[in-house]
Amino acid sequence: MLLEMCSSSLHDAIHKRGYAVKTGLIRRGVVPALLAAILPLLTACGSSSFVKRPAGWKTIELRDDLRGNYDKAWQTAIDTLGRSYDLEIIDKDSGYARTAWKFGILGESPDVLAGRITLKFPDVSDVDRVDVRTDVQQYNIWTEQWEQGFDTVFEREIFGDLSGRLGRVVQ
Repeated sequence: MLLEMCSSSLHDAIHKRGYAVKTGLIRRGVVPALLAAILPLLTACGSSSFVKRPAGWKTIELRDDLRGNYDKAWQTAIDTLGRSYDLEIIDKDSGYARTAWKFGILGESPDVLAGRITLKFPDVSDVDRVDVRTDVQQYNIWTEQWEQGFDTVFEREIFGDLSGRLGRVVQ
């Protein structure tokens, strides 16, 4: 039953058993007091936009002044990532870069949510796009393990930032 608390409230979990109603715990204020005490733990469950499955790749079509100019596209991408993230892997020859895990993304506590970004230029000889993937780890307080997946809000923020620096404006 404790594992259900992140996805449903303690109040709902108790009602499923009917225990609180039969014993009068709700009327006596025990359940509301217990909910107030447990609330800080429930907020430590992490991001509601976290999805527990592998992240997919998203493509950014490069703006006109970067198309065909791999050096400039590469440098713009690396500069954009380097402003907010530590770069862990940089391989210009293959067009691959990945940041280190950044703990505390999206305003969460550092011990709850971490994210990293991977960039891949599929064709460095005739560059016209860059592929982006965001990976997120969320700490599960019940299993005391980091769960792998992605976060839709984090993905949207990163894709928006990179698109703003690298992407074409479509009218």
